[in-house]
Amino acid sequence: MAPYKLFVLFFCLFVAPFAWADADILLPSDARFILPASAGAALLRQCSRATPTNVSGFWEPALAQIEELETRLTAYLAARVKSGEAVPPGSIAYHRQYVGIISDGARRIYGNFYPGEDFLLEEAMTPISVCDGGPAFWGIAYDIETKTFIRPDFNGSAFLRGLRSRLLAIPHGLSSGGAPHVLPGNAGNA
Repeated sequence: MAPYKLFVLFFCLFVAPFAWADADILLPSDARFILPASAGAALLRQCSRATPTNVSGFWEPALAQIEELETRLTAYLAARVKSGEAVPPGSIAYHRQYVGIISDGARRIYGNFYPGEDFLLEEAMTPISVCDGGPAFWGIAYDIETKTFIRPDFNGSAFLRGLRSRLLAIPHGLSSGGAPHVLPGNAGNA
């Protein structure tokens, strides 16, 4: 395969899914849910994305704290767009669940964002976790003291991960030993 074709293929599979054009996300006020502290551990058990670590406790944030977070979030995502960093897909009405966490000794609010669906009847009390689903399912932590965000983490896509693993093993340039070139950190991922 010609090098330019490999570049285009690489771009389409690995860069484009995280290079959304804008951060025009929709946050309807009737689609936010503050979960009780008792649901915190379950909310952090997301199966296909990272969540905050070193969590020593949970608490229930106030509505005013959530409103501040959401106001600051749009500016934060706009800045990420300008710097070329990944942002969630725009023009989606996101439902979100929030819980207060104590992580590395700091009080933070963790937000779980996902496309709204009418069938999610228990989302006001039950943490939503979607395996894979792609970048429209994401989470972010907000430090209430420093008023800063910890980078967003996005769900993966099983289809893209599987395709990516197979493409990385294509012998597009065999080494002298006859083994295919595989990018570091991807050997053995299937």
